[in-house]
Amino acid sequence: LREATTVLGLAASLPVVRWVVDACTFKHLARWALVPATLRKPGQRLPDKLQHRITKMTESLWKLLCYSTFTAMGVYATYNQPWLYDTRQLWADWPNQTMTHAMRVLYACELAYYLATILMLALWEVPRKDSHVMMAHHFATVVLITFSYKYNYTRVGCVIMLLHDINDVLMETAKSLNYVKMEAAATSVFAAFVVSWAALRICAFPACIIRSTLVEVTQVLGYQPPHYKLMNGLLLGLYAIHLYWFALIMRIVWLKLSTGQTRDIREGEDSEEDDD
Repeated sequence: LREATTVLGLAASLPVVRWVVDACTFKHLARWALVPATLRKPGQRLPDKLQHRITKMTESLWKLLCYSTFTAMGVYATYNQPWLYDTRQLWADWPNQTMTHAMRVLYACELAYYLATILMLALWEVPRKDSHVMMAHHFATVVLITFSYKYNYTRVGCVIMLLHDINDVLMETAKSLNYVKMEAAATSVFAAFVVSWAALRICAFPACIIRSTLVEVTQVLGYQPPHYKLMNGLLLGLYAIHLYWFALIMRIVWLKLSTGQTRDIREGEDSEEDDD
């Protein structure tokens, strides 16, 4: 009960934290980076397209902060653990595995973030054509995090979160660089993002994680653990979302190669961001 109260408290406070950080830091940074000197006069009204771009960059900076923090926390929680490199160790001694303090903190923060993000996606963030897919992703993530914590599948949960957060750091970095028209840097980071998405989410996720939850878990334990089918059904659904987004990513890559321009095909013809 105490842990649930902590998570709900964090989730409730995150929109407030985001509003404060946006108002005090990220909006000013975005305006400084995007607004030309001729439009920085007091009381000067900005064009709607520029204001929309500032809003999107502010959103990306918030996500970059969160995902960078989660990546650092994930590395700290897993870097010296044998199960990070040997997937059979994900199930050794289950269900009596010890959950370290770093793993508990990572779980609490990630769950609180996705709970809060469901609300912010619906009421706050810039609408996109795939918002319903993003919402499904967030709901599935909340269920998987809660489920894996309850049944102590936390080793595999930590690895999954780390694989995802690394991609998101690169994605938000590429988007932010693209907003400020640092094209060479944006293209380089976007290329790294595409490679990491293919390597981690398209290849490593099914080859290492889903293979382990489908096959290795029964080999190590000798039986199917509780809710084996539900766990794998949710992971396969998450992988289907990865494939859908990878198709969008490859369309962006083709657009970049054929026209030299990069825009978010989820937002319409006037969008110019790198995204998933």
